[in-house]
Amino acid sequence: MSTGFTSTSLPLAQEFMAKRLITVRPETDAAEAINLLLKHRISGMPVVDDAGNYLGVFSEKSCMRVLDQTAKIIGPDSLKAPLAREFMTSRLVCLSPDQDVFDAISLLLSHRFSGAPIATGSREFLGVFSEKTSMSVLINSAYDGVPGGKVGAFMNPDPGRLVSEETSLFDVTQIFIRTPYRRLPVISGNQIVGQISRRDVLQNSRILSAIVRYQVEANREKKSSAGDSIVFWKAHRQLPSTSVRAFMDTTAKTITKDYDLLSIAGVFLNTPYRRLPIVENGKVLGQVSRRDVLRTSLQLIKPIESTESGTLYLSAVGGAEQKMTALS
Repeated sequence: MSTGFTSTSLPLAQEFMAKRLITVRPETDAAEAINLLLKHRISGMPVVDDAGNYLGVFSEKSCMRVLDQTAKIIGPDSLKAPLAREFMTSRLVCLSPDQDVFDAISLLLSHRFSGAPIATGSREFLGVFSEKTSMSVLINSAYDGVPGGKVGAFMNPDPGRLVSEETSLFDVTQIFIRTPYRRLPVISGNQIVGQISRRDVLQNSRILSAIVRYQVEANREKKSSAGDSIVFWKAHRQLPSTSVRAFMDTTAKTITKDYDLLSIAGVFLNTPYRRLPIVENGKVLGQVSRRDVLRTSLQLIKPIESTESGTLYLSAVGGAEQKMTALS
């Protein structure tokens, strides 16, 4: 099935933005903020003061900086950092490079994937098709009249996002800090064997778990005899600050409510952000995500019949009956 934009009047951000947001205060402890992200399964949230003024964003990437600074204080050599094979997700779904791009976008939306790896029938890794690369599909369709295309033409093959099964958690954290990627393919030879997400790191990190535990026990008398608890407590105390203010992104891109759909897609294509706060007079009115743009775009696209079946090629590592996850 081929597709193309047929609407000449594009919706504005205010028409499809999310208005009910999870926000956090700048003085909130980073451990508590991390708990909020994990609890609500979100990748970031606006930081606002008591008057509701927008200050920045606390995201999964902010969490990576918390982990990195804490690890440096404790000393990575004193910790047994797990290897990728110990905490990666080995269940995933792959796309074929011949898959129709709009079918692939529909798949991302229906399964709430932020992206999916592209591989051959023998699981040879080729690249990643993500929400971000989908933005170029939408822009091409709208401005150039290109009626979709194949997934392979829009994949991101960047080798800088690849890790091996022997990559340590600390090295994974460094990759997440210096790149915009939320998930990293794990490669053995030239085959994809798993993935690691920022959330995998947060949920499995022994260091962050200890910091979160410290926060929960912060109001209790500290008289634990456990060596780890004492070490992590000292690390927490030695951080320059453990507040959200110390780790939030104050330069995160924001937009106004009158940005149209394709303008927003262009912002997402040219920045690393997955969500854009909508700010007016210093206040957060709402937020638009990449998924919001994709969902709204598909509602504007008129299907055009084609002789191609557009059937998805799915390769489930570990079996199709297992829970499906994907790469961004």
